[in-house]
Amino acid sequence: MQYQHIIWDWNGTIVDDLELAVELANLELQAAGLPPLSAHQHRAAFQIPIIRYYEAIGMTMTPELAAAVDQAFHRNYDEARHRLTAFPDIFPAMQTLGTKSCKHSVLSALPHDLLTEHVEHLNLGSSFERVIGRTTTHAESKVEAGRKLIADLQLQPQHVLIIGDTIYDHEV
Repeated sequence: MQYQHIIWDWNGTIVDDLELAVELANLELQAAGLPPLSAHQHRAAFQIPIIRYYEAIGMTMTPELAAAVDQAFHRNYDEARHRLTAFPDIFPAMQTLGTKSCKHSVLSALPHDLLTEHVEHLNLGSSFERVIGRTTTHAESKVEAGRKLIADLQLQPQHVLIIGDTIYDHEV
């Protein structure tokens, strides 16, 4: 079967942001008086919805705190985006997997405006047919956004390959 479209996750799949994600989580842990975590601990604890991740790393979360942590994370992430690079193998992978009849899109839980700025910052805008990020302050489902993307592109799900780096991406 030949794929007609490839949907890529952004964080940890296209862009190498592990070090930054751990650094930003550690800022929140420090503010809460908790010990820092390692990259290994971050990978083991990471999950969606993100509030479960923060609980897994020791924070006691309320809806208000979750919203504040989310805002702080994305503000700090945006300020540090100049430090981020794409994984070196992403360009050859996209060329190998893509053809004239197989296009690429990005589907991410990052806020849409932040995601599009990062895509442009890394000069990847022309590589993707669609760039889809979160459009509300609440983390709506990437599953639903993926379904909508597939419907908008008028594709059958069996002709779409999704590439990501987390269990949540597998669920999507």
